[in-house]
Amino acid sequence: MSLVSDKLTAIFKYFSHKISLKEMASTIYGIISDVHEHPEHVATAVDALIANGAQKLIFNGDAVDETKSIRQSQNNLRTTIQTLAKTGIDFYFQPGSHERMATILPVIRELQKQYGNLHFTIDQPFLQGDNHDLLFIPGSDSLNTGEFQITTELPSGPYFLVPDPIQKQTRPIGIGLDDLTDELLNLMHPGQSQQRYIINPNDLAKYIRDGAKTIAICHVPSKSNNKQYGVDVAYFGRQQNGAIIPGIVLERQIIDHVRKQANRDPTREEIYQIALQNGIQLQIDNVGNEDLRDFYQKHGITRAINGHIHEAGHRSHTTDDQPLKQNEWTNNLLWNSGCLDMNQCGLMEVDGPNVRYRNIQINQSSNYGLNLPPIQQTGAPSSKIILPGQEPRPPQPNQQQPAPRPTGIITPGQISTNDLKRYQRQ
Repeated sequence: MSLVSDKLTAIFKYFSHKISLKEMASTIYGIISDVHEHPEHVATAVDALIANGAQKLIFNGDAVDETKSIRQSQNNLRTTIQTLAKTGIDFYFQPGSHERMATILPVIRELQKQYGNLHFTIDQPFLQGDNHDLLFIPGSDSLNTGEFQITTELPSGPYFLVPDPIQKQTRPIGIGLDDLTDELLNLMHPGQSQQRYIINPNDLAKYIRDGAKTIAICHVPSKSNNKQYGVDVAYFGRQQNGAIIPGIVLERQIIDHVRKQANRDPTREEIYQIALQNGIQLQIDNVGNEDLRDFYQKHGITRAINGHIHEAGHRSHTTDDQPLKQNEWTNNLLWNSGCLDMNQCGLMEVDGPNVRYRNIQINQSSNYGLNLPPIQQTGAPSSKIILPGQEPRPPQPNQQQPAPRPTGIITPGQISTNDLKRYQRQ
């Protein structure tokens, strides 16, 4: 089928869903994020997006769940990227809060050689069009085992957390992305967070030609103030030491525990009480990034797309927290395009300074459920549950514990590959 025929077919399908193209100058982007452990769902989402007129595709972070082995994570990532690439449509892939350098970079390099339509936003953080630009801000401010970190405190680039046995502190290493050879990647130890790739939004300002015509694509949202429909409203548990547990994950653990103990589902009040008895307070709050908010305001960006916050999927509002409806043109939009592991993705149509969105719900069973089914009170559950990191470990006699590795982010500097190998062996 010719390219012209493909485009006409996409336009026909778009009209059939009662969303007309304003004019041929507009561009329709299909957006997916937060696949985690379910790359098999990507094909369904891609088919739905293309059937509804998507001309380009964006993957906005969290293609993997790094609690799996590095091999499994790479296999999942490969499945996701190949599914996107085989459409023949240009697509833009950026890391979120779960991706690690040693996991994703070898796979991306491998697949970039095979697919010319794969664009990695670390390499290409912008897309300049005739009447609008996209600015990609990869990574996350909250790293759930990931290594691509958004912060304004350091210059952008790779950083290695390498111990210096003499100074008893981390020693600086700065190295270009192109210098991250397979040999160096093999020296990284997945799961030990020995490296970071810093993304400083201020370093991306040079790509902004006109803030009014720029759309920011970032895995994490900017800070908002509306707890009712904010794109950054999160449900989480805060431990006494300040550590955060996703509320959905904690709630799922409590529900599973009560089902095993009492053969029923807990009430909402019981969930909160059991969490408190375990030293955790469940909260709902706006958790967006203040630096991103300030960055957008400084450069006149009033349109930004995010994922990441599962509970806020498919929400939208303006920068002054006014609600927005689907399919209506606007020049001011903050939109959480949804998380695929909650069966959500979305379409964004752009025409110069104007944009509109459409939420797409995929018909697949979800792993998450905040709305508890009706229950019968038939017994009290035990209040003590085992939380992540609290699992009892059997004693290991005659086993010497390794010395703890120094941690913390380090600043760029110079170090030889031989030094790197020696320090990594410490």
